[in-house]
Amino acid sequence: MHFLKHNRVFHNNFINNTNQAFADIESIWDDGSLGNYWSDYNGKDENNDGIGDTPYPIPGGNNFDRYPSMHLIDTSFPSVEITYPKGGEKIQNNVTIKWNAYDDMDDLSIKIFYGKGGEWHVIAENEKNDGEYLWNIGEKIYGEGFSIKVSASDANGNTASCISGKFTILPYLSIKILKPENYVYILGREIMPSSMPIVFGDITMEANVKSALEIQKVIFSLSNKNKNYTTTIDHPSSNVSWFFNKFALGDCILSIKAFDSSHFIVKDKKIQIFNL
Repeated sequence: MHFLKHNRVFHNNFINNTNQAFADIESIWDDGSLGNYWSDYNGKDENNDGIGDTPYPIPGGNNFDRYPSMHLIDTSFPSVEITYPKGGEKIQNNVTIKWNAYDDMDDLSIKIFYGKGGEWHVIAENEKNDGEYLWNIGEKIYGEGFSIKVSASDANGNTASCISGKFTILPYLSIKILKPENYVYILGREIMPSSMPIVFGDITMEANVKSALEIQKVIFSLSNKNKNYTTTIDHPSSNVSWFFNKFALGDCILSIKAFDSSHFIVKDKKIQIFNL
């Protein structure tokens, strides 16, 4: 190979060429820490850092690769594919981003972004290439036209990226059941821990509802094979409650449904209640 003046030639593999290279003018053959791999290099690596201890001379002039690699340099790019979300989904609150990434020589470092209109924001970086990441979206990010970008980088700095199709992030909406929890209750008082809520007598059901938008209504319901009780609270604050003093015996399902102007979600909990 012949070069013009001031070429920068590094991170390449020169393998079994009759003439590996020729330069009769000044050029740069390394980046200050790593040069190229030369199959005919016969220097040593006494400290086992992967870099030859003596420079590799370039025939034709006063040029040297000061940091010849003892091993083949990875010049291939990784491959990466996003498997979820792929586009068209409606997601909210938390979503598991999934991908497949591969490199033929190195472990990969993963960086994940979300974006809209070409503007990207980092979700996570320096992640292991384990194929998935749980993204807690937060309360302020919602709307149409979002995408995910996953970038995979190998040890030599080769980077490949994949961008998902566009999806919709629904406004944040969550329900947390505060009472009953996994306790035995007598007339609404916690008596002892239990594997599930067990209620004797009347009790005030409590929940916390959060939304990025105004909460339109919350519906409590308690049902079993024979009975179904409901109550609706319009335009509530975040903390909602329902005083339950109806007849119920045995296994029941407590269901809380919260609505904002965009959509609704449901939170269910299995309880036992004994109220005559």
